[in-house]
Amino acid sequence: MSIFVDHDYKTSLGTGFYDRVEELGKLDELTRSSKVIVVYGPRNVGKSELARYWIHRRRLTTVRVNARLLRARSLLESMGIGYVEVQAGDSIRALTQEALAHLGVGAGVMDLVLGIALKVAKAVKGGRLLIFIDEFHELPKYKSEHPRSKYEVALEDLRSLAALILKDSVFENVNLLLTVSEGFIATDFARSELEGYSVDWMLVKHIDEIHFRTLYREYSERRGCSLGEDEILGLVGGSPGHLAELCPLDKNGLKRRLRAWIQEVETALSRARNILGQEMRREVDPLEVITIASKLMEKPMKPLEDPIAYNVGQILTTYNIVYPEWSEEGIHYRPQYPVYKVILDIALEKNVSSLLELNAYEVYERALRLTE
Repeated sequence: MSIFVDHDYKTSLGTGFYDRVEELGKLDELTRSSKVIVVYGPRNVGKSELARYWIHRRRLTTVRVNARLLRARSLLESMGIGYVEVQAGDSIRALTQEALAHLGVGAGVMDLVLGIALKVAKAVKGGRLLIFIDEFHELPKYKSEHPRSKYEVALEDLRSLAALILKDSVFENVNLLLTVSEGFIATDFARSELEGYSVDWMLVKHIDEIHFRTLYREYSERRGCSLGEDEILGLVGGSPGHLAELCPLDKNGLKRRLRAWIQEVETALSRARNILGQEMRREVDPLEVITIASKLMEKPMKPLEDPIAYNVGQILTTYNIVYPEWSEEGIHYRPQYPVYKVILDIALEKNVSSLLELNAYEVYERALRLTE
């Protein structure tokens, strides 16, 4: 297998850009056929990096909103750091600054984005314009204790935005690109709600093992890494975004991280158990939910044939434990990280009612065997 890497482009990790040839072609295709493209997938898998690389190489006129920066804009403004970027010529950049000045920081997020887009769309005189909202789910207004409540508000905004871009002739040459890692955008409910608004989806999965190992070696040579490539692959798979977090960890740090992963799965399962209990009007055994979750990750399932398992899958999706992949066989809920499946498998073997009873070192040992 040949390695695709662009060393002329530097990612946020400081390495070249690896893999993603198929995804780059898919983005080209979707931009021609749809007004709104939603890029989703596991956390830290490289969705934002892919979108930025695609925009850079295609030299697209782009208004980019970094939602994560926008969320902390008060601090950033005091530091003199901008939170909206435009990849275009000087004249368009000047128009963007003018639009920002008129709209002011008190304007709504969508008004801000569309106001800038209108200015830029007129400047490019019929040329294509891309509005890129990076980490859409991180926009400041989407705050809620439970993910599902947050997703409903975000989904309403996205539906309105998609309808406007589709139906208003002013945005005839405008496309909207979103990157999201949160589960709301990958659920059946979200897909059905956006049906008919020229919205399409692209799943970005872990990069393959060969590309990840090559990327790891380049990163390790530049920054150093306490964990080996087999350890990282066994724990989080081909997720480049985890290198910055995991590479500096010593044994104690890794143990804490493992306990945090165990806690994340336990929290999601507890939420699923509570919801199922309310719907079924009975107390649900913890081991029952653990069993369902483990089986969900092993093969595709059809929602109508097993509504209870489907409900668990949707809950685990919103809590970022799994991500759904659709096919003719049904929905295959895949673990965001290999370690999540390892945690569930060990819990089943030991017949525990709480994942917090698990030994972190045993989880680590089992995860490492995945790469043998």
